[in-house]
Amino acid sequence: MPTARAAKKTVITGPAPKPQRLPFSRGAVVAAVATVAASWVAAGSTGLIAQPLRVALVWAGLAVVGVAVWPRHDQPWKTHALLAAVIVLALLLLAAETAVLGVLGLALAAAVFACVHDGPPRRILGVVAAAAAVLGVYRLAVVSIPAVWSLANLLGEAIGSLTGAVSGKPLSIGATFAGLDLLVVMSVVWLGWVRLTAAPRRRRAVLAGSAIAAAHLTYLILLASATDIAASLPAAPAANEDPYLDFYVPPPTHWTGAADTALPWNLPLVGVVLHLMVLAAMLSRGEWPAADPGDPPGVSRLPERFRPVLDNAPVVLALLIPPLVALAPGTTDLRDRTILALDEGYLDWEKPGFDEYGQASAGMYGMLPAFVESLGGTFVRSADLADDALRESDVLIIFHPTRMWPEPFRERVWDYVRGGGSLLVVGGSSVPEDRMQATVNQVLQPTSMRIGFDTAAASVPNWQGAVQSMAHPAVSGTHRGNGFGLLLGPSIQAGWPARPLLVGQYGWRDPGCDAALTMSYRFDAGERLGDVVLAAEQRLGKGTVVVLADPFCLTNEGNPAAFAFSGRLLSYLANRPGNPQTAWRQVLGLLLCGLLIGMLVRRNDAVRVAAVAAGLIAALFLVESANAATAIVPEGRPEQPVPVAYIDGSHLEAYSTARWDFDDLAGLKLTLIRNGYLPLVAPDLESHRLGRAAMLISIAPAKPFSDAERQAIRQFVEEGGIFISMAGAEDAGASRRLLRDFGFEMPPPTLLPPADSAEPRHERHFRSRYLSGEATGGHDCYVWLHAAWPIQFLVPDIIPVVADFENRPLVAVRRIGKGKVVVIGDTGFAMNKNLEYVGGEPFGGGYENAHFWRWFLAFLNDRPAWIPPPLPKAEGTESSAGKTDEGRSGEASP
Repeated sequence: MPTARAAKKTVITGPAPKPQRLPFSRGAVVAAVATVAASWVAAGSTGLIAQPLRVALVWAGLAVVGVAVWPRHDQPWKTHALLAAVIVLALLLLAAETAVLGVLGLALAAAVFACVHDGPPRRILGVVAAAAAVLGVYRLAVVSIPAVWSLANLLGEAIGSLTGAVSGKPLSIGATFAGLDLLVVMSVVWLGWVRLTAAPRRRRAVLAGSAIAAAHLTYLILLASATDIAASLPAAPAANEDPYLDFYVPPPTHWTGAADTALPWNLPLVGVVLHLMVLAAMLSRGEWPAADPGDPPGVSRLPERFRPVLDNAPVVLALLIPPLVALAPGTTDLRDRTILALDEGYLDWEKPGFDEYGQASAGMYGMLPAFVESLGGTFVRSADLADDALRESDVLIIFHPTRMWPEPFRERVWDYVRGGGSLLVVGGSSVPEDRMQATVNQVLQPTSMRIGFDTAAASVPNWQGAVQSMAHPAVSGTHRGNGFGLLLGPSIQAGWPARPLLVGQYGWRDPGCDAALTMSYRFDAGERLGDVVLAAEQRLGKGTVVVLADPFCLTNEGNPAAFAFSGRLLSYLANRPGNPQTAWRQVLGLLLCGLLIGMLVRRNDAVRVAAVAAGLIAALFLVESANAATAIVPEGRPEQPVPVAYIDGSHLEAYSTARWDFDDLAGLKLTLIRNGYLPLVAPDLESHRLGRAAMLISIAPAKPFSDAERQAIRQFVEEGGIFISMAGAEDAGASRRLLRDFGFEMPPPTLLPPADSAEPRHERHFRSRYLSGEATGGHDCYVWLHAAWPIQFLVPDIIPVVADFENRPLVAVRRIGKGKVVVIGDTGFAMNKNLEYVGGEPFGGGYENAHFWRWFLAFLNDRPAWIPPPLPKAEGTESSAGKTDEGRSGEASP
C-alpha cells in the first residue's frame, strides 16, 4: 500500500487541459466600435464637421451602444435607471463649449455599461472606455499644456515628412491631420486587447499592430494625394445660361461638388473608417479566456497596505488635474490701467462719420480708445514712446510697423518688456513682401515668435468652428464660433518657449499676401495643412509678449462681436493674473496627466474608468464654469460719453454674421458709431450687463426670452434704457410675450384669414413718410421699409412714427419709466440690404434710412431735432424712387 508521501509524488501524464474560452459577443463589439467612433467625433478628430451634425452623430453612436448592450429585463430597475441617466448626461455634455467633456461623457457611458456585464462584454467595453478616457486626458493636456501641444505638433510634422518620403508627395501637417487622436485610442485598445486576450499573444500583437500602422499609412497617403484626387474628379454640370430665360436656374446637384468641398478637410473620416475596421477585426477575432488574465508575468505587485492608495489614486488625480492645468478665470476690467499705443504703423484712428457710407468709411481703430475707457482704463497714443510714457503704461500696443526702427528705439521697447511690461504686437497681411521680415519681426527679435509672410486661410468663413483655443485667461470663456474676431491674417511661427493661444485646426498657410489682398485662395499640395498658430505668447524677462496675427478683433468692424476676447486679452496683459501656463503648473500637470494615463492603461478596470471619468467631468465642469463666470461688461450707461448699444446675439437672431452680407448688420453698427454709441453684440441678457448699457436691439429672435430676461429688460427700460425690437409678423413668435409686457401686439400671419377679421399682411420694399413739410420747413422725409407688418397697440400712450398706405402703424414708440420701447414690424429694416451697402451706394437715389436713424436716435434721446436734407431731385424723384406712401404724414414730434 503506497504511503501518503508517495501518493503526492504521483505524476499524471497526458496533454495539458486547454483554458476555457468564452463565446464571441457580437453586441459588445458593435458597442465598442460605436463608442470609439463617437469619441473621435466628439473630440473633433474626424475632420471639419458642423457642430449640429457632430452632436447628431454622437447621439447616433450612443443609441447604437444602448441597443447593442442594454442589459436583459431581469436586471434590477435601478440598473436601467442608472444607464438611462448616464446616457442623458453624455448627451448633455456634448453641448458644452469644451469638447473634452463630450469625450469623457462617452467614456463614462461605456464604463457604466461595462460594469453591468460580465465576461468578454465587460472586458471589451472596459478597454474602449479606458481608451476614450485616455483620449479625454490627452486632449485636455494638448489644450492646457504648451509642451504637450508642441510635442504633438512636432510628432505630426515628423509623420507628415515620413509620409512624404514614402509616397513621393509633399505633406506638411500638424497633430490634427496626422491623426494622433486616432493613434492614441488605437494604442490603448491594442495594449488592453493584448493583455486581456488568451495566450499566445505575441503573434496576434504583431499582426494587430501592423494592421493599425497600415490603416494609418493608407489614410496619410490619401491625404498627401488630396489635391491630385480633387483634380481628377469629373467637372460638375454647368448652370443653365440660356439668354432667353429671365430667371435663374440653379445647376443640378452633383456629387463632385460635395467631394471637392470635403477634400482635404474631411479626409480624416477615411482614417476613422479604416481604424474602425481594424478595431472590429481585433475584438471579434480575439480569444477571451473565462478568467481575467490579470497582470502579465513578471509584473511586481505592491504590498496589500498600499492597495487602497493605488485604487484611489486615479480618482484623486482626476479631481486635481483640471483645476491645475485649466483654471484660468482672468480679469475683466482695466480700472486704473493705462494702455499705450504707438501712433505709427499700418493703422488709422478714423471712425465712420455722417454722409460717408460703406465699408470704406468704417475706419480701423477709432473706437478702440472708447472701448478701453468703457472698461475703466486710459488710452494714450505716443509717436516716440518716451520714457515717461512707457513708465506710466501697463500695456504697449504696436500695430504693424511700416518702417525700420533704429536700434535705440528697439532697445527701449525690449527694456520695457524685460522690466515687467506687457507688449501686444498686432500683425496684418496687407504689406509688401520686402517689408514683412524687416518690420514686424524686428520687434519680435528677442523672442522665438515670428510672423510669416503668408496668409492663414480658413476652410470656412471667418474660422467658424475651426479654431482651437488654449487654456488661458485671455481666451477662457470666449465663444468658440467666431468670438475671437478672426478674419484673414498671417500665421505665426511659435517655437519653444513660446506658447500658442489660438490655433486654426482646419486651415492652411497660403504663401504671400495675395490671398488677403484678392480674397482668392485655394489649398495647394505642400502647403502647411492644419494647426496654424493665430495668436501666441512668450515671457521675456519679467514681462510678456503676445502676438496677434489678425487685427480684426480690435477694429471698428470686428470689436463689436469680439469684444469679450479683446477685452480679456487687454485685461490679461494689464493685470497679468495667475496663469495655468506658468512653469510649475505646467510641469506638475504634465507629470500628473502622464501618471493618470499610465494607471488607466495598466489596469483598465471598468469601475476605475467610470470613477476617473466622473471625477474629470465634475472637476472640469466646475473649472469651465469658473472660467466663464468673469464676463467682460463695459460701462456705457446713457449718461456716459460713449454709451453702449447692445445688439442681442444670444437668441438665435435672424441676421447674418457674414461680413457685409445683405443680411448682416455692419451698416447698423456703423450707424450707431456715427450717432455716438459703442455697438457690441451681447452674449447674454443678464441684468448686470443691461444695467451698464444705454440701448438694446433685438432682431427677430428664434429663441424665446426667459422670465428672468424679460424682467431684466423691463428694469433696463424703466431705468432709462432704450429697447428696440425689429421683427415682422412671421418672425415675431419668440418676441410676442416680451412685446405684450410693453403694450404691443404683433398678430401672427395666418394661411386663411378668420371670417370676422382681415389677415395681417405686409408690404415689400416701399417708402413711407415720417416727417411732413410742415415739420421740416419745406420738404417731406421718407424711410424705406423692407417687408413691414402692422403693429397693434394694447395701451393708448404709444406714439406711431411710421405707417403704411392704410395708416396702420409699422414703427411705434412708448415711453416706460425713464426709458423707451421701440417696435419695428420689419425683420430686415436695419440689415445691410435696407440700410447700407458694402460699397456705400445710395438707395433709391439717396440715403434716407441713414438719415432716418440719425433723426430717430436724436428723438429717442430727447436731443434737439436733426432734420434730414431733401432727396436730391437729380438723383431721386418720386417716379424713380419706387412705391411711396403719400396718404399720411405719420410724424412724431421730438
